[in-house]
This record gives sequence, structure tokens and C-alpha cells, in this order.
Amino acid sequence: REIITYQKALKLMRQLRLELSRTYGYDASHPIPLHIIDKKTMTEKTNSQYSLGCMNYKRQTTTYTKVLPGLRSGKKRRTKKEVKVEHICEIYLLNAPSGNKIPAVLVHELTHDYLFHHLGQPLNSTVNEGICEAVSGAWLLKHGHKPQFEAIKKNPLTEYSGGFRKIYPQLKRYGFKRMLEMNKSSFKRFSD
Repeated sequence: REIITYQKALKLMRQLRLELSRTYGYDASHPIPLHIIDKKTMTEKTNSQYSLGCMNYKRQTTTYTKVLPGLRSGKKRRTKKEVKVEHICEIYLLNAPSGNKIPAVLVHELTHDYLFHHLGQPLNSTVNEGICEAVSGAWLLKHGHKPQFEAIKKNPLTEYSGGFRKIYPQLKRYGFKRMLEMNKSSFKRFSD
């Protein structure tokens, strides 16, 4: 099968962001850098030879000087230092064969982006991965990929499969917003 290209992955990510925005209210406006990487690089980034994708978070602080209005003749210019803090999530995708797994991986990583921007730093990796797997699983079911949905439960990494078994029933029963509210204590707000 054909290997996923950057252009195809970018187009797919845009489509999925819009779908997640309509379904769950994800913010689909901020830029998310996307990188297609090889197996060796992915293994180094994730410490797992099985990863198809990952999300990398970085905090970028910019300090700049702003000239204030109100300059009078003979007076010294007034300036003010301002600090801008940006929380940037980059998505890395394995250059694997394109197929049904790639959209599910992107949904998972886009959910990480949403959680970082709306809830903050995860304190509990099982809840963090569980939410992402639950949303990805719901997407798989909605699009008729039941075998892949069932495979999530069998993931050998327990923070993924265990988190899914904990969170998916909450998502199904209470909906996305209420499920997030129930689990927000597992995240710490960024202090800027």
C-alpha cells in the first residue's frame, strides 16, 4: 500500500479537526505543526517500537518591548516589557501505509492537543491516554471500523487499554463535556 505523504496527512488532519470541532467542540483554529517521520525516529521519540504517532508539547516564551502611546515633545519614550507564552503541540506521524489506522492515530493525537490547551498538563497518564483512546474509539465505531475499536481493548500498554476501559463508558454514557469535567482533576492548569 501507499505510504502516507505529508500533503495527504495534512489534508486528513484538517478534515478530522473540523469533524472533531463539530462533534465535540474542539478548537480547530490554532496551528498544529505536523511531521511525518520514519520508524527509527518514532521509536526514539516514544521509546516504543509500536507507536504510529505521538504528540510533543513545548512551551514557547517571547519577551518583547512595546512602545506606549502619548509621546510629548521633549519627553522620553515610555516602554513596557510584555511576555507572551504559547503552548504548542506538534504531532508526529509514522510514515506508515495509509489506511484506517492513520485517521484513528490523528484523532488520538488531536485529542492530546485539545486536552493540553483546555485542561493543561496531565497528572495521570492512564486518564490522559484513556480519554484520547476513547475519542479515537468512538470515531472508529462511527466510521464502521469495529475490529480496530476492539483492538484498542487489547493494547498491551495498560495505560492505553486500561484508560480506555475506564473512560469510554463515561464518554458513551455522559457525553464528551461531562466526561472531561469528571476527569479534570487528573490535569493541572498551566500557570503563565
